[in-house]
Amino acid sequence: MVDQNSQFYAILTNVGAAKQANADALGIPWKITQMGVGDANGADPTPSASQTKLINEWRRAPLNQLKVDDKNSAIIVAEQVIPADVGGRWIREIALYDADGDMIAVANCAPTFKPLLSQGSGRTQVVRMNLVVSSAANVQLKIDPSVVLATREWVTEELARQDFKHSVQAATTANISLSGVQPIDGVTLVAGARVLVKNQAQAKDNGLYEMATGAWTRCKDANTSAKVTPGLLVHVEQGTVNGDSAWQLVTDGVISLGVTALVFEMAFGRTGILAGTYRSVSVDKYGRVAAATNPTTVAGYGLTDVYTKAQVDTALDLKADLASPTLSGTPKSPTPAINSNDTSIATTQFARQLLGAFGWGEGGISGSNLPSGTNLNSVTKPGSYGQTANAQATLILNYPEPVAGTLLVQAASATICTQLYITYNNGRVYSRSCYSGNWSTWAELSLTDSPIFRGTPTAPTAVKGTNTQQLATTAFVQGAIAGLVDSAPGTLDTLKELAGALANDPNFATTMTNALAGKQPLDATLTALAGVNTSANQLIYSTATDQFATTPLSAFIRSLLDDGDAAAARATLGAAQTSHGHSIAEISGLGAALNAAYGLAQGSTGQDPNLAADHVILSNHANTPDPTYFWHITTTFYVAVAATSNRAQLAIQYNGGNAVYARSFYGSQWTAWARLDNGVPPGSIIYVARSTPPVGYIKANGAAVGRVAYAGLFAQIGTTFGGGDGSTTFNVPDLRGEFIRGLDDGRGMDPSRVLGSIQAGQNLSHTHTGSAAAAGAHTHTISGTALTAGEHTHTAPRAQNNDVGGGSPNFTTANLLNGTTAPTHAAGAHTHSISGTAAAAGDHTHVVTIAANGGNEARPRNMALLACIKY
Repeated sequence: MVDQNSQFYAILTNVGAAKQANADALGIPWKITQMGVGDANGADPTPSASQTKLINEWRRAPLNQLKVDDKNSAIIVAEQVIPADVGGRWIREIALYDADGDMIAVANCAPTFKPLLSQGSGRTQVVRMNLVVSSAANVQLKIDPSVVLATREWVTEELARQDFKHSVQAATTANISLSGVQPIDGVTLVAGARVLVKNQAQAKDNGLYEMATGAWTRCKDANTSAKVTPGLLVHVEQGTVNGDSAWQLVTDGVISLGVTALVFEMAFGRTGILAGTYRSVSVDKYGRVAAATNPTTVAGYGLTDVYTKAQVDTALDLKADLASPTLSGTPKSPTPAINSNDTSIATTQFARQLLGAFGWGEGGISGSNLPSGTNLNSVTKPGSYGQTANAQATLILNYPEPVAGTLLVQAASATICTQLYITYNNGRVYSRSCYSGNWSTWAELSLTDSPIFRGTPTAPTAVKGTNTQQLATTAFVQGAIAGLVDSAPGTLDTLKELAGALANDPNFATTMTNALAGKQPLDATLTALAGVNTSANQLIYSTATDQFATTPLSAFIRSLLDDGDAAAARATLGAAQTSHGHSIAEISGLGAALNAAYGLAQGSTGQDPNLAADHVILSNHANTPDPTYFWHITTTFYVAVAATSNRAQLAIQYNGGNAVYARSFYGSQWTAWARLDNGVPPGSIIYVARSTPPVGYIKANGAAVGRVAYAGLFAQIGTTFGGGDGSTTFNVPDLRGEFIRGLDDGRGMDPSRVLGSIQAGQNLSHTHTGSAAAAGAHTHTISGTALTAGEHTHTAPRAQNNDVGGGSPNFTTANLLNGTTAPTHAAGAHTHSISGTAAAAGDHTHVVTIAANGGNEARPRNMALLACIKY
């Protein structure tokens, strides 16, 4: 029996659930095509997932509409329209069928009678089923248009989606408070008036509103994103400024009402310009006259190239006479060509250009540069000239050396010229001259302070025996050496003999050095080695400083020393290859090597790590793991420190994190960067099967921890789970003994929840009913004692002696007593026994109270693990 406790709902059948899972997994469309209704044979049905048909289906027809609910994308709305001439039956059960004819969903509903038109109460009836699905993405929302009937709700909804809206009474001219009854644009309005709001400070709040005494609400034809679309057009009926105008929504793209800024512009209407004829008008982007005037002056027309009479008179007063003019201020004149030689006025620009042509002044910096391919033999015009390119300063073009520089030219006449050339990089100075077309060779000039001579310079030879700062020529040196040899005493005759023996070898020093290099130095070590008596198969070893001895070298040792590689040596020794670990201290030289690497200098910032030849660089180049950050990149090289050598790189994030990447270069090919750290961001939650947190994590136990010590975690969660002491600490989430539920985040399944909030346990509201088994119509035997009524008397009918007749129920009393009744004596408080049979109550049931069972919370089977949070 249906009552206030009855529940009505729709569920997927087992077949429907399987088909939806298949559609979601394979990404194929799921076609829901028909709806069936039934009367369940008069019973109140309960939907079951195992159903494959309705209890008593009396109509099945194609769907009139199938759509996703506007407010919840997880709800599919299916609709069927039953015409007025179909019915005469109850509707208690509803089913949906797919294109294969399988029943995929079933629902019960409050019993509804669908009358026939012939019964005098015929009507078109809409039957809808709202079905919750895990995903509506693969449900094909297509309906056969030949069976669609437009319901009033559908027509109203579609009209509300049209761009042209029902007119508004007024439109705003400035930002207003969207609350209370108020005048708009000079129009007195009442509650319920439609208003175009277009000037709000927050443009997302613009739109069509209905005025109210409290907070305004958006008009029904413009209160959802689907009804507010680009191009929306609305007419304004009244208003001092906006009356009799139309406004259009010019916001493009997808609109999310209450989020997207809504911008309205006038499509047509009054611009404030009166009707009439105007000489000058301004139009807006829609071609409407926005401003109009009738100017009477040049300025009024906006002409800027026409002088007024006063301006002409003033300009004439400023003019000088043509004959012998007297100029003042800063007079100007056209600048003549640089080669002009006439009576033209020479301007300052002409003078500067003329100087620049000679290589002097500001104009000579680049204006006097020699053209490409200029032969210096052709440069005879006095001036200063520049050559900026080494490639143009060739010997073929008669430069003294192929180096850029400055050329100075001075001419005495047309046939007499001198050139001076100064190189730009080392200041070497060369000079030459020309006479009658014949150029001398370039001669380099030297400074007197530390001169550098080239070629074969000569100087006067000093007198033999001179001992001053005068230059010594080769002749002076040869004479000094000859005097030394000739004047050697007898004890030094070997010097002259040595000179004769060497045949005056000019490379004497080199010859002697090469000869000595082939000799073994004689010292105590060689002396000791020379004293060791050796024989075959002996090994020399050191016993002390400069002391040696020998020991026999067995055939086994000689064989081991003769092995070509480690594998052969292990075979000789009978040893197996193995691997093991050592600490840094156990490996000779490793600590020193690491310390040396620690001190490596960092290369220039921003290098391409693919080309880096420095051991350490800091870069955010495109070839780093992520160029949005800087990276410390360490490179290890094989064979040579070079950008072409086989090498490996380790990159450690410099800013914004601490990620670690590695890669290698082999065979002219870089491998991709591979991340070495786990990459888990602070604030991530994990569960571990241990009682202590792993490295990088702390227990999620609600504890207060330091904001500095755990800065990364604090930056992610802040004080969402507690502010600690308010300044130096904050609290981590306390997940001990808690089940986790995903944040609703706008879905609507668990609305109004805040991140980190605790939700108490709860069961879905439900009831339990029970009844005792019926025993059929029956009676119950009763026996017992009536309750005491306390002390009381009873009255009895009476008559006087002469009034008692035969069979009278009265009893006689004395003639002195009056009345028709007489009281009996009180018998005191007493009870009466009763017995008999209770009347039958028919077949019936009895309410049964069901005892409570269970513990103090609702929970599924579970396992306890330690919750930890990444810091």
